[in-house]
Amino acid sequence: MSRQNYLYRMRVAAVVVVTAVLLAACASMGRPTGGPRDVEPPKFVRSTPTVGALDVDGNKITVEFDENIQLDDPQQKIVISPAQKQTPQISSNGRRVTIELRDTLIPNTTYTIDFADAVKDLNEGNVFDGFAIDFSTGRHSRHHRGRERGQRVGPQVSETHRAKRRAALYGAGRRRRHHGAIQHPGS
Repeated sequence: MSRQNYLYRMRVAAVVVVTAVLLAACASMGRPTGGPRDVEPPKFVRSTPTVGALDVDGNKITVEFDENIQLDDPQQKIVISPAQKQTPQISSNGRRVTIELRDTLIPNTTYTIDFADAVKDLNEGNVFDGFAIDFSTGRHSRHHRGRERGQRVGPQVSETHRAKRRAALYGAGRRRRHHGAIQHPGS
């Protein structure tokens, strides 16, 4: 083997070794930090029908948030007023919650959907507590005192509001189930 050929092969080998060392140094092992911990609950973006909408006639309600969410026990925690005879279908996918009411909407009635603490962000589990929306099937809407429409309210106001409404709907807090649907006492 000639001296030139030997030097050429040594240079190629040196370049390969240096390249391999540099590539191995670039691939640092470990988990990325991901930034500061998320402590904020999801935020309401929009709903269909819109909050406070009048003359609503559809049975499908969608609510969108600013981040991916999960629902915690929606059949128990999400309260729809007036009470539904047939259990609504409640599901979430990504940033969206979909509620399909199986009952026919009552004319000239304000519906309220109280999410309680059922909505949480997907990764950290931050709860969006006290969130409620309302819409009406008539030309006028009845709004509840102490609650901003489509907004988060303080837990005390929300819990008081929820307790009063449940007592009015179900009679002093008594609830019973019949084939999966919540029924009024005595019905």
